[in-house]
Amino acid sequence: GSVTFEVSAVGVSSDIEQVTVRYGFGNTLTDALVLSPIGDDRYAGAIDMPAEAGTVIYSVEALDKTGLMSRLVRSTPSPVGAAKARRSTSRSPTSTGT
Repeated sequence: GSVTFEVSAVGVSSDIEQVTVRYGFGNTLTDALVLSPIGDDRYAGAIDMPAEAGTVIYSVEALDKTGLMSRLVRSTPSPVGAAKARRSTSRSPTSTGT
């Protein structure tokens, strides 16, 4: 199965240039996925899950056009076939997940 990331990212003083999910299975971030813009300040993409159940760790990075970055880091137990994972981040000093 796969997990879909859908992120809302809004630049405070500049438009968002890119949103990236860095992720790994276990305890190390090993891969990166650049999310595609889907409109209305939202970005989406999917990662394939391993066959065995385990923990997925990830960080969501939003980079604005001036080079400023905001990062949200999370980990979650992730059984095979996990449903949709949704996290939000904004271009501000404090990022929050929803």
